[in-house]
Amino acid sequence: MDQCARQKEKDSLDRQAAAGVALMLAASAALLFLAWLSIPVPLVKNTVQTELLYVQVYLSPGECVTWHPRSMTEQQTARAVVDYMGTCRERNTLCPAGKTMADQPRMQVYFRTEDTYRVVNLGSWTGGRSTGWAGDQDRTGHAAKVLEPETLTAYILDNIGKDLI
Repeated sequence: MDQCARQKEKDSLDRQAAAGVALMLAASAALLFLAWLSIPVPLVKNTVQTELLYVQVYLSPGECVTWHPRSMTEQQTARAVVDYMGTCRERNTLCPAGKTMADQPRMQVYFRTEDTYRVVNLGSWTGGRSTGWAGDQDRTGHAAKVLEPETLTAYILDNIGKDLI
């Protein structure tokens, strides 16, 4: 009888320890998830392995001008833009990319990394504060919020604006 009581007490302690471990794992997972949402990451993680494909600037909702880096000078400009994008930050969100990036922006930057094609939408025709969203080019998954999109837009226009005319 004494041994049976000790076994029940041991089983009870084992269950409490298992519940404590499960609670700690759940708390750790929640903390990692919150960090993923709140800690900004570089817009371009590896600038050396990233290539700027083209930039589309919308002069009005129906009128678009496209800039492709073709000449050696334009390729150097594209490299400078990619390097600058490496200093910009984005914050992960739970917003679906297809819905978030459906509105026509004022500028779209298309680039290729070593493992994916990405697009950055900058500005909005609906007015208000400047917006910036980044995501995969096929618009699957979640969109990331570009932090300080005004500075990225200004930098790109300063570098390619003369070639858009």
